[in-house]
Amino acid sequence: MLCLLAFNANLLFAENDNEEIKQQELIENSEIQENQQFELIESSEIQEIQQSENNSIKINMLDEDEEKMKEMLISDFAIRYQKYFLASDFNNVIGFLRTKSYHELEVIMSSTNYIIDPSVTQIVSILLGSIGVDRFMLGQNTYGLLKLVTFGGFGVWTIIDWFQIQNLTRKTNMQKFIAATNMNTFGYQQQNYYEPIQQRPVKEPKQLAKEEPRKQVEGYGNTALESTIVRWDVQSRPAGADVFWRVVSKTPSVKSTNNKYLQTTPYEATKSLDIRGLSYENSGDVRVILRCEKEGYYPQEKEFNVRMILDQEEISAFFRLVKEEK
Repeated sequence: MLCLLAFNANLLFAENDNEEIKQQELIENSEIQENQQFELIESSEIQEIQQSENNSIKINMLDEDEEKMKEMLISDFAIRYQKYFLASDFNNVIGFLRTKSYHELEVIMSSTNYIIDPSVTQIVSILLGSIGVDRFMLGQNTYGLLKLVTFGGFGVWTIIDWFQIQNLTRKTNMQKFIAATNMNTFGYQQQNYYEPIQQRPVKEPKQLAKEEPRKQVEGYGNTALESTIVRWDVQSRPAGADVFWRVVSKTPSVKSTNNKYLQTTPYEATKSLDIRGLSYENSGDVRVILRCEKEGYYPQEKEFNVRMILDQEEISAFFRLVKEEK
């Protein structure tokens, strides 16, 4: 009888040990599964981080490539056309070209047939200046007719033009460049196009507010530049991308904003900035961020200083979108 009891007790202990072993195995298996899931989550997060880093690197590389191509275009323009403009004018032309996007530069470079070679007009002036052909070439039809009927001012006018026709050609080229590129909207005045950029007087905030009454507003902030009207020009390749904008401010008088939807590209408009509390003094600490999004492409952003926007009266951006990797 005692032996039977002892045997049953051993069986119970053995069953308990087996159950404990099974429970431990279950616990270990669940811990292993949790560790595997955690590792999978970590690896997926690492892959996402790496992918986002790769995407940002690609976008930066594209931006760098676009800047390099832009500099090449400007350099080619400078090599080809430097002698076609006065030195002070040409500095302004190069400064203007640097404000444009690569796409806009391509458009400008594709239509330069209106630029005249001063050497050609010099030869024409020597050979046919007495009948005013040189002036007709420059579009100065009135002077051309006068030279024609007076046989070059009885020769005197013809000789004078021999010495000044090249500079007249360069000035005419500048006038035509301004007209073709709408350069005067960036603060250049056609009658004073030869004035270097750094010598143009800068408008003081009080003068700016007084000269532009349409920008006066009432209400929050009560500053003259809150509702400044500027030209918006946002393009993308491919077109049809959604454009958003927001304000990022480092000054307490202007509040940062969330993204606001503008329109799909191409977007061209003349509208207010509507930045409350904006003044010329604090505009250097305020930025406008443009964001371009299109399904199947990585989103991109470009940043603009508001003081530059006020000076140029324009926001111009071109986005070369990059396809997402599947």
